Amino acid sequence: MKFTNEIEKLQKKYAGTVILVKNGIFFVGVGKDAIILNRLKS
Repeated sequence: MKFTNEIEKLQKKYAGTVILVKNGIFFVGVGKDAIILNRLKS
């Protein structure tokens, strides 16, 4: 299964939460979660 499919599956399962994915030493938001995190930063 593709990475994006897994993220979408988690976003549907845990609707209303922000999913963060560990990428090396960073945590990143993907898709709609990235948009939410960007708006919170401002």
